[in-house]
Amino acid sequence: MLNEIFSEFDRIARKHGLEKIKTIGDAYMAVAGVPIDCEDHAEKAAAFALDVIEYMKIYRQTSNSELQIRVGLHCGKAIAGVIGENKFAYDLWGDSVNTASRMESHGEGKDSRE
Repeated sequence: MLNEIFSEFDRIARKHGLEKIKTIGDAYMAVAGVPIDCEDHAEKAAAFALDVIEYMKIYRQTSNSELQIRVGLHCGKAIAGVIGENKFAYDLWGDSVNTASRMESHGEGKDSRE
């Protein structure tokens, strides 16, 4: 189920020019404006979020699922790169990342049937 949903999120990320950073359990992290800076990063991220929410509305209806979705979105400076010696993974850090994460984790679940 997560593979199906995240594969669609990957498609939506490509559509809007976002870079998928990683999945963390049932969370999906993507960023606009990295690694290539762009002036319209906020618009791209917002369009991605809206399309993800819309996709989940359709998914709930067609799969008869009770899944809910929460989105955390923030703009600002971040640091990106690869650290460590094993299992190299591109990652993102900074106050903007932390704020978006807190917005998502403290938000109410969105009933995608609305």
